[in-house]
Amino acid sequence: MNPTSGAGNGPKILEDVLPIFLNANHKVTVNLTKRKGDARELAASLNLTGIAGIISIGGDGTFSEVLNGLLSDRPDGKEVAIGIIPAGCGNAIAHEMWGTDNAVDIAYQLIKRPLVKKTFPKIRYMDKDREAIYYLCCYFTSGFIPNAIERAEEWRWAGSFRYHIGFSAEMLLSEETNPSAQIVVDSTLVADGPITLFLGGRNFSLDPSTKSPPKPNSMTFVVFDPSVTGLAIFENIGKLLTGEGKIEDGGVKLFEGQVCDIRGGRREGVSVDGEVGIVNSTPIRVEANGATVMVFGTRN
Repeated sequence: MNPTSGAGNGPKILEDVLPIFLNANHKVTVNLTKRKGDARELAASLNLTGIAGIISIGGDGTFSEVLNGLLSDRPDGKEVAIGIIPAGCGNAIAHEMWGTDNAVDIAYQLIKRPLVKKTFPKIRYMDKDREAIYYLCCYFTSGFIPNAIERAEEWRWAGSFRYHIGFSAEMLLSEETNPSAQIVVDSTLVADGPITLFLGGRNFSLDPSTKSPPKPNSMTFVVFDPSVTGLAIFENIGKLLTGEGKIEDGGVKLFEGQVCDIRGGRREGVSVDGEVGIVNSTPIRVEANGATVMVFGTRN
């Protein structure tokens, strides 16, 4: 459990959901994180003998750490089922899995639903002159969004409101011109020059108004060209995330594919599931068919 996720809601949420698991005759051990990276280290080092699963109570970043600790860092290669009870600000992973971020409702569903297989895409990148892999839970972004998130971290004490501050500051104060990036999706060049924003994920649809997911082992990639600025950025992102309305802005182009290669981009990196400081350089390759893990059942 991450006690500092979001506005520090973790301890209260743990208090609310722990009786649900105990009343269902589950033995529960609680581990608290103390700093960024702790959840990843715990997932990589825990003795998994006799453990049915790991439930992350925290934000998207905490769950992402658990996933990557299990898949990337365990020397014994052992795996275990994972799940999430949201306690963050955006809670995109919980919304993608469950369609809600109500922690108590999700806790009841976690003990009722069967385990299911879920495939998580992977990002290949260079870290200190060696290839590294980071597994993606929901989405990655390059350009406007990671820059705004980076600004928002300066106001982390403000909880979810920090994102309003960060996005507004990036829109008003950024003196950078649109970065140049070369983006290739399944061997097709989809961008070669300035962009405002680039993002990709499994929960975006080629036509958001239909809310239909990408094909199996595929992702949707979205390019915002420099004509998309100001409030239009927020309006189109909102349509992508909610599916409320068809994207008709000619500066926003959507592509579906299995592999995406990225070179260049503002500040030379991407945010992963809303976290900055993980993948800090290009070139980057994103592969939709990454790793399959057992998760505590989702709404799908």
